[in-house]
Amino acid sequence: GRHACLGDEVFGLLNTHSFENLQKNRVDLILGRCNPIAPIHNLVDLVPGEKTRGLIARQNIDFFSFVASAQLLVIDSYSELVDQCFMYQKKDFYCTFGDIKKEQLGEIESFGLLNFDNLAGYYSRFFEECFDLNSDLKVIFLHYPTIKETRPLFLDRAKILRNVIAKFVERYKHRLYHYSIEEKEAAAANVSDSDPDIYHYSSNIYHLFAEKVCSDFPTLKK
Repeated sequence: GRHACLGDEVFGLLNTHSFENLQKNRVDLILGRCNPIAPIHNLVDLVPGEKTRGLIARQNIDFFSFVASAQLLVIDSYSELVDQCFMYQKKDFYCTFGDIKKEQLGEIESFGLLNFDNLAGYYSRFFEECFDLNSDLKVIFLHYPTIKETRPLFLDRAKILRNVIAKFVERYKHRLYHYSIEEKEAAAANVSDSDPDIYHYSSNIYHLFAEKVCSDFPTLKK
């Protein structure tokens, strides 16, 4: 898969086997990294979070090497929504500004968020490659709710992502599925949430997603 906490929480509620997850592998990284890049060895100087360092260290893995033998590919919108591209000592990596030590920001060149001008082109190449490698593959795409998001830029990006993926769902019927929760329904379900992270939610949200997934994949229901 290629998902963050949303995918972890939702599929933790379902009857799934363990699978490879290359979190923080933004779609342009996936498409441009069929050959492994040299890893950054001194990540501890840049990124305080041990888990995030581990995710960045795996960004030199060829994502498509797992697709041919996969039955199910789980993706969520986080990476295209918020992850940025950075360069340090002529090596690039992907994460958020919040993942990086503030005192190191002056040492790092930022190339910013994924440019959405060619978002459809990126996804077209990505899905085409996935289904060419594995015609039996099913892809599940989960959209992060924006009920705690207040920044216009990210609200707009989330809307664009939903609209673009919806068009590919039409193209790849019965192979690509996407799931989102309407704002009013999400807000009502999230009343017990006390997590300050704007992309973490109450368990009710994850249960709603799990129910939606099971409506198309009943064998995943526990």
